[in-house]
Amino acid sequence: KLHSFPTRRSSDRQQGNLSKAELLYTRAVKWHETHYGRSDPQLAKSLTFLGSLSLKQEKFEEAKLHLQRAMIIQEQIFGDMHPDLAITLERYAKLLRIEQNDEEAQKVDARIQSMNKRLSAPFVPNRTTPF
Repeated sequence: KLHSFPTRRSSDRQQGNLSKAELLYTRAVKWHETHYGRSDPQLAKSLTFLGSLSLKQEKFEEAKLHLQRAMIIQEQIFGDMHPDLAITLERYAKLLRIEQNDEEAQKVDARIQSMNKRLSAPFVPNRTTPF
């Protein structure tokens, strides 16, 4: 019976893909800042993706900075009621739990629940978004 052995371990391959994704999202952030300014909804979305990626790579300080920046932009553009903001808040709460800041994570969770109550239909974060 023939077996095929990968030339690189899966974790190495995954890390390579994450590094490529990080480069692409970093470029997207810079591009949106240059062409649309620091208050662009797509910039906030790219920052959320970059924060999620940093979270996956266990770069927690970077993740926090990206997610906090995305939240500020989203709140300025959309106010406190928008699905993109809810996604960012959910990822930020996950980061807070990893940092064992459960009290603050619970506050963020309560904020998301409050958003759900004010929406006509409950918001369920899109689990198909990257990371």
